[in-house]
Amino acid sequence: METFISLGILYGFYHFFLAQDKSFGRNRFFLLGSVLFSILLPTWEFSAWYSPLSFQSLPNLVIGTKNTEKLAQIYFSWENIFFYIYWIITALLLIRFIFHLYLIFQKIAHLPQIHKRGYILINTEGNWETFSFFHYIFWNNKQNLTEEEQDLVLYHEQRHIWDKHTIDVLVLEVVKIFFWFNPFVYLYTKALRLQHEYIADVGVLRETTPQNYGRLLLKNLTQKIQIPFAHSFNQSDVKKRLLMMKNTHFHFYFWQKLIASFMLIISLSWLLAGKNITQTDENNRFVSVEGGLDKFYEEFNKIFVQPKNKYEGKIFIQFIVNTDGTASDFKITRNINLTQDYEKEVLNVMKKIKIKWIPAKVKGVVVRQQMSMPIIF
Repeated sequence: METFISLGILYGFYHFFLAQDKSFGRNRFFLLGSVLFSILLPTWEFSAWYSPLSFQSLPNLVIGTKNTEKLAQIYFSWENIFFYIYWIITALLLIRFIFHLYLIFQKIAHLPQIHKRGYILINTEGNWETFSFFHYIFWNNKQNLTEEEQDLVLYHEQRHIWDKHTIDVLVLEVVKIFFWFNPFVYLYTKALRLQHEYIADVGVLRETTPQNYGRLLLKNLTQKIQIPFAHSFNQSDVKKRLLMMKNTHFHFYFWQKLIASFMLIISLSWLLAGKNITQTDENNRFVSVEGGLDKFYEEFNKIFVQPKNKYEGKIFIQFIVNTDGTASDFKITRNINLTQDYEKEVLNVMKKIKIKWIPAKVKGVVVRQQMSMPIIF
């Protein structure tokens, strides 16, 4: 959740305050840094900012004797299905990624190489369109370009090589493999690629006019690239590149926006970083029960009245343990295969049960904590 929120906030900042600036290098590192920062954010712990209402999940409370085989089927159907879907899709994307790498390295191994100053040229004989990958330029020597146009396209791809854009793209591709379900990752990938093209375009425009370069971009508009993480001359949004070339206005406040970016990242670190108590002692502790958690489970079983129509399933109840050791704000957050009679009875038992909770402490201060408890029937 922290990663999702951080990616959304940082992308929103980029979209509204940075995307139209011609500070392409700053935007490149902001986008890449934002993704890496957001992924690492949940692994950081700032116990000073521990939220009193962060979740503590209790072990399963089992009511009665269970048909374990049937319960396992229910649990699989509703609890683990996303887990299996996630890893199946992740595995397929990883295989696709490795396959595309294999195609590139196979071409490198089998096609003739022409060593140039600062890069290696590989002619694709029209099988692949022109693109760069690390210090290789795969060159479509069958494309219909004038000698001047060929020089401009080559220089464009050299700019990608000099600025090591392939590393950025590969990092984002790996992130997409494991975070394929997060829509912001795709927005970051598209935005970063566009910044790469802006950077390369700026270099080429030192060698030609915007009019000539614009015509070249339009001429190559219909070409397609077969490798998703390779840098192709024509693969990014041509319309935006043309508009950026025409835009002669350089936005001010570079340093102000740079400082604002750092301040935003620092703020997100303090607000969203992992909120786990790193030690349990007299001054730092989780919620517990006087007499032990088993005593609470025994009391629950004594009070609980089985509904007339018996079912097997699972209910998740959420509540808050207050600073005085009382529990309140009971609510059912999820119901798997059970009727409303079960929900009502669970809520009724939680309100009736006479158990003294020992509240959580953070740095010696007693705090409220939100609890979650799964109950199996």
